[in-house]
Amino acid sequence: MSSKARPGMPESQGRPSWWRPTLAGAAVMVLVVAGGCRRAPKYSQETPDDTVKSAVAMVRNGDADRLGDLIYADGPEMRVILKRLGLLLGHMQDLAAAIQTKMPEQVAQLKAKAEQAATDGTAASLLAQLTGGGGGLGKANRQQRAQAEEEFQGLASAIFADPYGWIERNANRLSTMKVTDDLATVLVDDKPVLQPIGIPLRLEGDNWYVSLPTNLAAQYMPRTRGQWSIVGSMIKVLDNTALELADDVRAGRIRDLETVGRRAQDKAMIPAMMAFAAYASEMDVRRRVDSAMHEYRARAKDWVKSRPAVDGSAGVSPALIKAMEQIAVLELDKAVRKHKRPALEGSKDVEFEAIVSAWLTAHELEVRLDGPLSGESVEAAVAAWEAKAGKELAKR
Repeated sequence: MSSKARPGMPESQGRPSWWRPTLAGAAVMVLVVAGGCRRAPKYSQETPDDTVKSAVAMVRNGDADRLGDLIYADGPEMRVILKRLGLLLGHMQDLAAAIQTKMPEQVAQLKAKAEQAATDGTAASLLAQLTGGGGGLGKANRQQRAQAEEEFQGLASAIFADPYGWIERNANRLSTMKVTDDLATVLVDDKPVLQPIGIPLRLEGDNWYVSLPTNLAAQYMPRTRGQWSIVGSMIKVLDNTALELADDVRAGRIRDLETVGRRAQDKAMIPAMMAFAAYASEMDVRRRVDSAMHEYRARAKDWVKSRPAVDGSAGVSPALIKAMEQIAVLELDKAVRKHKRPALEGSKDVEFEAIVSAWLTAHELEVRLDGPLSGESVEAAVAAWEAKAGKELAKR
């Protein structure tokens, strides 16, 4: 029978008893709806100072997972990685909360030491200790390695126990200074942070972002999806470590900060080393591809100059030159990985054309290099190729 009320019957008798509205049920419904519709805090990036204040507010509000939103991304791949980094930062905040709940006295001692070291000016980074004078871990003896591992564990404990303590302790000392209309830098007590590199900010659209010093590490920055994927896997290793450590701390399986650092090393060291090794291999491939592309560009430039003299045409279409270079990058990458880099330097025009023609055929760019290389037919062929495959190749 239908749940609708029959004529003459009170409406409530035609519906199941659990449906009957009550004051308590209505109150619960209001709370659920209100909670689901609660708006996330809005963090301003209208000015450089706003961006710094937003970073502090995110930490204080427990929204460390949104810190990545304040960092400028050079492209969509970097934005994806920054989102993933935000998850890590949020999980590190969760881990810190668990540690502070379970080990309040140890955390208080750690913070006191950090504040004293900052006051005394003796706070030194692990990186400086490992790279200064001894040639790094690669040349360290067993004693130095053991000391480095101990320092790593101590650093990991400090970071996981109080990852944002510096920001909170120094919030009132932070400010910014505009360098140009679209560039600024972060200051502590009116002096640039992390001299001489600093922490720059840049204006993009209507918002100010923290700008990572990618120009200083351009040769190591990812370029391809594969390289960005490796960086993402490194972050994932740290993210999983933070999640597992938080579970261990809450469950009482870890009861002191020393064990936090040791477990962090145990969980992250091998996967991180594998990821670093993969990235180092990619950087070696990129170096060899860059060398091969330098050779290709020099040979292509000479070939382009020779074309009018060969067939009397108007030369080579700029659109075709661009498409050829896009394809050359992909083909040389494959060749380098197989250790079959073609000998382009010193090759004859006919040999160069044979190599590049095979590349164009493989990527379905229908232009013959032994015919006219400009004009409507060539432009149409390049446009058709770009519409079909060129944009996707450019992303890669």
